[in-house]
Amino acid sequence: MPTIASAQNVTFDEILANPDDLELNLRYARQQISTGRLDQSAATLERMLLLEPEWDSARLLYAIVLFRLDDLKGSKRELLILQERDLTARQQSEVTRYLGLVTTRDKTTRITGSVALGGRVDSNPGRASADNSGLAAGVPITLTADERIDAAFSANSHLRVEHDLQNGRGDYLFAQINGWINEYGKVNSADFMSGQFKAGVVVFRDNLKITPYAKIRTVALSHEGFFTEYGGGAALGYTISPMVELLANGSVVFQDFRTTSISPVGSSRDGELYTFGGGTRIRFTETDTLTAQGFYFRKDARNASFSYDAYELSLQYLTLLGRGIYLVADGSFRRTEYDAADPRYSPTIVRSDDLYRTRIAIGSPLSTVFSVVGTELPGGLADVNLQVAGGYSWQESNIPNLDINNWSGEVLLIKRFAF
Repeated sequence: MPTIASAQNVTFDEILANPDDLELNLRYARQQISTGRLDQSAATLERMLLLEPEWDSARLLYAIVLFRLDDLKGSKRELLILQERDLTARQQSEVTRYLGLVTTRDKTTRITGSVALGGRVDSNPGRASADNSGLAAGVPITLTADERIDAAFSANSHLRVEHDLQNGRGDYLFAQINGWINEYGKVNSADFMSGQFKAGVVVFRDNLKITPYAKIRTVALSHEGFFTEYGGGAALGYTISPMVELLANGSVVFQDFRTTSISPVGSSRDGELYTFGGGTRIRFTETDTLTAQGFYFRKDARNASFSYDAYELSLQYLTLLGRGIYLVADGSFRRTEYDAADPRYSPTIVRSDDLYRTRIAIGSPLSTVFSVVGTELPGGLADVNLQVAGGYSWQESNIPNLDINNWSGEVLLIKRFAF
């Protein structure tokens, strides 16, 4: 059976000159995949299998390409052929995984989800000011709280159920539950828990995707209920071409705050939060995607000190590096302008904040990580992702108490499932 050789990029002229060179053709197919030309790669692999039908690694690659092209019947056909072959443990794991994905995607009712466990470190989880002096009721004071590095147990999960409406257009109902937790060792005021339930319907009309939804979310800080919000909205996606999609989103929720030991304000913050935004998602290739969005927020609180207008711009770049490895880089800027002065800080200065955030994360299946040392993991562990992330956020405010910087680092093990 042919083997895979490494070499420089293959040109189409080389393929024309050596049409029966299977190793050359496989390198060319992989090259096409890496540049996002999946249709051409599928044609190359199909030609190879006509010449060498017993080449299992090429057939597995062909099945994966067909799956990514959404040719579920073709992908399943190739995977079922491979099920009867004498494969390596890693190949068997891949066949089982993709058969599960194909079967799940083809079901009328689908259940997907993920669980992530790990830890994080923050340089300033307690949000201590970077300034030495601040304001209290308009009087200059010395700020004594220092930035304290702390580590936390971190976890998040989601479970999503989708059910097709069988109307021939691909519309479906969905319900999703999300949960998050950060439990710090020392800075208890930064302990965070949140849960959200969201449900709605996804409707397709030609190139337009419409998703009206309802949701409820609750947040706890330092193990005390902080606020609950409930409401709904709608998301729109309009496909201009296979490479460009326009995005829009709008929602209205009512936020119900509670008095806690670290936030005695309580119901003064209660009120509606309106969110409207849009942007674009550009897929330069099958492996590189840029998403750019802008949002406007309007909060109408019971007390004008907590009412505000906010404007946010965000960018996210996703690139797939091969062998399941991915890299995500994102950044955002948000300006928040309040309606009235907050007497806790000053009776005359109306608060205005600029918040900057940047983050980069890289992830890889454990099978890829351990292959570096020649170790082959069993199927249950092979598809677990190891993700490492780092970020920095800083806030500049006209209230010096609220000039805040924070570095963070995070390591997560992520297990996704579908049935």
